Amino acid sequence: MALDLPKGVYRIETAPPPGVRSTHAVGELLGTPVLALFDPTIPGGVGEWLLTPVQGSNDAYTITSHNHPIHGGWGYAEARPDEKVLFVGPFETKNWRIIKTEDGYVISVPGITGGIWAVTHEEAIEKRALVIRSYPVRDTPALPVWRFRPANEE
Repeated sequence: MALDLPKGVYRIETAPPPGVRSTHAVGELLGTPVLALFDPTIPGGVGEWLLTPVQGSNDAYTITSHNHPIHGGWGYAEARPDEKVLFVGPFETKNWRIIKTEDGYVISVPGITGGIWAVTHEEAIEKRALVIRSYPVRDTPALPVWRFRPANEE
């Protein structure tokens, strides 16, 4: 099976319903949560991410900074619901399952049974942290959906 997303540099943004402004995944400092911000170009922040397929998998990827002085990627302290998605050092970066849907992509923690632990963002108005939320497999509500825009696309 071919990968839905090829290795590349992307801006990762929410795929909200029509009329709602999307937010972008931005890393600021190592050890802090990845944020969902309206502007992906904050000074010193990482708004463009290198998506790399994990060898031997059809849907697992790493998400890391690209051409940036801060070398790191997406991770978490513990795989559990309500855990924040952290911007971590290169040796702490985790694999993420990325599945194509009708409206975009669902990013989740791989290897979980009995539910889907998907990445979403907090409902705070400013500086929303990305978090892992648990969703049931049966009667699954609408999962949070993301878009991967090539970084060279405006």
